[in-house]
Amino acid sequence: MTTVILAEKKDQGRKYMTYLGIKHSSTASMASGSTFLDPNTIVVSASGHLIKLQEPEYYDSTYEDRDNMSILPLIPPKFAYEVSPETKFLFYQAKKELKKADTIIIATDNDYEGGAIAFNILWLSGILSLNKHILRSYPTAMEKKAIIRQFQKERLKPIDETWRQASAAIARSRSDWLIGMNLSRLYTHELYQLGIPGNFAVGRVITATLSLICSWYEQINKFHEEPIYEMEGTIKNSNDPITLKSKVRIVGDGKRDAKQEYLRLLKQHKLLQKQMIGKVSQVESQTKKTMPPILMTKGDLYKEMKEACGWTQKKTEDTMQINYERGYQTYPRTDSGLIDEEEYDYMGDLFDQYLHAVGLDNSFKKYDMPESLKKKYITNSDGSPHLAIIPTEKVMPTPDEEKRIIEKFKALKQKAEDEKKAATNKTDKEKAEELIKKYTYVPLTKAQREMYKVVVQRSLSIFQPPYEYVSNKLVVDINNIAFSAQNTSKINDGWRAILPKSKKRSEN
Repeated sequence: MTTVILAEKKDQGRKYMTYLGIKHSSTASMASGSTFLDPNTIVVSASGHLIKLQEPEYYDSTYEDRDNMSILPLIPPKFAYEVSPETKFLFYQAKKELKKADTIIIATDNDYEGGAIAFNILWLSGILSLNKHILRSYPTAMEKKAIIRQFQKERLKPIDETWRQASAAIARSRSDWLIGMNLSRLYTHELYQLGIPGNFAVGRVITATLSLICSWYEQINKFHEEPIYEMEGTIKNSNDPITLKSKVRIVGDGKRDAKQEYLRLLKQHKLLQKQMIGKVSQVESQTKKTMPPILMTKGDLYKEMKEACGWTQKKTEDTMQINYERGYQTYPRTDSGLIDEEEYDYMGDLFDQYLHAVGLDNSFKKYDMPESLKKKYITNSDGSPHLAIIPTEKVMPTPDEEKRIIEKFKALKQKAEDEKKAATNKTDKEKAEELIKKYTYVPLTKAQREMYKVVVQRSLSIFQPPYEYVSNKLVVDINNIAFSAQNTSKINDGWRAILPKSKKRSEN
């Protein structure tokens, strides 16, 4: 029996090899060995999309003429694909190994594109027409415990949902082709007729985005101010004046005199006097508790990094991918704020270690949330591909700890370099080269640490007590108009105390 694991990228594949106990070189895109999955387990890697749609001229040589508008629209009778020349070796290597398999485990990224990458490889290589047992593994983090966990029998899922996602991604890529190939030629031609030369790209996303920008720009240019009239008053006392506001609100629209309408309303309710007597109609005071919000999606992390560090979306996207690939954070492209029971448990177990990693030793104590409240944060779907962004079980070292790691690796690397110089045969030299690569340590960046701290603080908020406060409300009736005032008074910061603080600073 043979089990083949298909990874999306070579780095991802090598991590599978390492943590499943399969020996491999530092540049390997394929390796085999005995694992808990199968005595004969093969890991084979793609490199993103190995297959792409053919160019128009593949279907008909007349399509090469971009100025010929009579041939539009370009609609292939059947979409054709080609293996990218630069990745042919990876495709045929994957095809060869996949044909050997009794069981195939798709372990590409858990998104639509990851599904499409796997489907296209299996489809074009003819694997889908063979009687293969195909399962889906959902990567959540690139560190040892998470990788071993994702390949456990109970976490491997049927492939059906992944193939549905792949179909959606493939349909999207074909629509991109139809829009881009046809409308780009048409718009370029039409603009040239107007005396505007150049090549102009039209796309499903870029054109819609440009349209929004133009629409907003037009709205800004056409915007003109209109007055807003509201009623409010003040209760004067010896301590702190109380400001009361009514729900009466007159907004100008350029068609009527909002000010005169407002004054008529004031006269109608006799509200033009400087001092008036009102009747207290409602007084409320309630003690309330709130629990922390669910954990972070990709969009939440963009927002958190902008508020905490002033980052752009691009910087956040790049940094969260690096932290994922180095095994410190879970999968970044997620739209869920939920976690599973195992993730909740390990975060609780590592609570103090996380605080230490981000320089908050002994600043907070772990709070055990009642079981009835945990349901808000936990999904019962084992191996779900949609889980929140949290720290993994691989805790990031502090700067001092990293210095010691760097010194240790430096010594080991130097030893390997000496062994390479002394090597008298090819085998010993290759072993030394592998060790040199193994002990080449890439230091963590300031950005990686900043993001990790934000992720840790937000994630650990679910291990903090509720935020408690008193909510007060006062309603005063003045000549049949209700004026109200509301405020809150904090009792206990609870989970809010651990959240990252907002900082206004420019992009590094």
